[in-house]
Amino acid sequence: YADFHDSDFHSDLDLGGAFLNKSLGLSGCSISGDLHFDTDYDGCDSYGISVGATANLSKLTIDGDFNAQQSTFSELVDLNNITVHGETNLSNSTFGGVVKFDMAVFNGEFNATAAIFKKKSSFSHCIFKSVVIFKMAEFKRDAEFDKTSSKFQIKLNECKINLGVIRQPEDNNTYYDLSRATLGDIDLKPQTKDVFKYYKIHKTEFDGFDFSHHMELYSDEYNIHTYECEQDTDHPTTAELVSTYLKSKNGANRVGATTAASKFFMKEMKFRRVLHWENLFNTKASIIQRIKSLISWISNWFLNISCGYGERPLRTIGISFCVILAYTPLYLLINSPQGASIVRSVSFSTQAFATLIFGQSTKSVPLSIQFVGATEGFIGAFLIALFVFALTRSIHR
Repeated sequence: YADFHDSDFHSDLDLGGAFLNKSLGLSGCSISGDLHFDTDYDGCDSYGISVGATANLSKLTIDGDFNAQQSTFSELVDLNNITVHGETNLSNSTFGGVVKFDMAVFNGEFNATAAIFKKKSSFSHCIFKSVVIFKMAEFKRDAEFDKTSSKFQIKLNECKINLGVIRQPEDNNTYYDLSRATLGDIDLKPQTKDVFKYYKIHKTEFDGFDFSHHMELYSDEYNIHTYECEQDTDHPTTAELVSTYLKSKNGANRVGATTAASKFFMKEMKFRRVLHWENLFNTKASIIQRIKSLISWISNWFLNISCGYGERPLRTIGISFCVILAYTPLYLLINSPQGASIVRSVSFSTQAFATLIFGQSTKSVPLSIQFVGATEGFIGAFLIALFVFALTRSIHR
């Protein structure tokens, strides 16, 4: 075992070609220049290491664990083609330069919790064979998970990713947990449609995410909570789904993706309706709370049927025709002033719905007809106003 614990190297440290029978210990070392080693080791303890220049560890093979937590790397870190058979710990480390993990193989757990990547970080064609954790990590520049392969879901929950690309491998079997993460201009590239089957969107913030760029990848219903990873047993509650679609809607509005924002708003309102229904039958809630839930459910249901929450003006037209036809038999039963003809009754109902003008002096109109016409006119005025609102909103979208 070679131990350089807490040593200071005022220039480069080059262990290339050096033979060590067991492990290498560099914990607490300060290296002002470059760091280079490429020999096989039983293990490598680099806890709290500080490297002032380039760290070249490419093609390195470590039979045991690789520990570099709470370390600081100022410039390029080259880990291309590295193979680690034990655990890899990069938690709380800071990478000031470009980081390359291309075609690296990690057989044990990979932990980069709360790590900070200030410049480009590339995990292209990287292979993870055990648990992968990036929880609370921050990717300030490009993060490339290009055809990265993992047997376990890659946990990017609570991460902040400003730029980058996440492309599925050819076998399309890599899953990403993006719950509570903040996504910037990320390009999600699956091999098939229904992109969100492979990315867990759960209370995820969208800050610059280009929804319009992924239009062709959405399912028809714009479901973004269809995560299908078998390893994930944490199913979202209805309240959490409301929060997820609310954040998605706000993110889409910020980048001007109006179609996506409209779809997410409707999904948000749908799950709000489901939530009201659940609260209605919540035995732990008081009677007053359950009554309020019933009123909220009815209001939500009516807004959906009548105008699609202000996003579907054609529904208002359909409801209007239904109202006109529903009032027609009433006029037939009580005899309209124009006679009992169905055509005349439909015409009379349309006038009452649209204008409240019956085509003749109200003195000749029976009181019962006036009352029924007034109720239809009130409903008509409401629906016309609702149609104008929904139409204006949809055109604005």
